[in-house]
Parts: sequence; structure tokens; C-alpha cells
Amino acid sequence: MNHNQIGQFAQASQPSMASSPVSAQQSSGEILDALEALASTIAKCEFAAQELMSRLGPVLSCTNDSQACGTAPFPQPDTQIARIVLENTHRVRALMTSIEDAGKRLALP
Repeated sequence: MNHNQIGQFAQASQPSMASSPVSAQQSSGEILDALEALASTIAKCEFAAQELMSRLGPVLSCTNDSQACGTAPFPQPDTQIARIVLENTHRVRALMTSIEDAGKRLALP
């Protein structure tokens, strides 16, 4: 993953829409293919997040009575881990916004 491209989205060029039904079907098929690819990628991200949480399990378990089980303090903001978490959080939020915008554009009356 190239950290220099964080938050940048490559926008695919929009093909010109011809008035023929065949072009509309092809375009719809391409959109469905893109949505399927997005769903597959999201599933991979979910798996990676679950892997991360399972590896953090020992760290997040109760180690003393002063903290409630299952909760851990946020990492200090100046640590590498905190920066990575914050960076990924911003990227996910940007992706959510992008997906929501696409959904609005695809909404049919």
C-alpha cells in the first residue's frame, strides 16, 4: 500500500451514453461488475479487520481491575500505531462518503 496516495481516489472515465438499449445494458453490467468488485474488496477489508482484532485480543483483555473488561484506552496520539489507526479511519470515512455519493447518483426515480 502506498501511503503517498492516501485519500486519493482514481476516477474511472465515464463512457458516453449512447441511446441504444445494448449500450444501456452494457453500462448496467459494468456498474454491477464494479459493485461486485467493491463488495469483494470490502469483504477482504472486513477479514483484515477481524484478523487485527484477533491479534489484539491479548492486549485488549482485562489486565487490571481499574479498567472495564473489553475497553482499552486509545493509543497516545503521537504514537505510530495511533497515526496508522487515524489514517485508516479517515480513509474508511472517505470511502463511505464516496460509496454514498455513488449510490445517490445511481438512484432511479
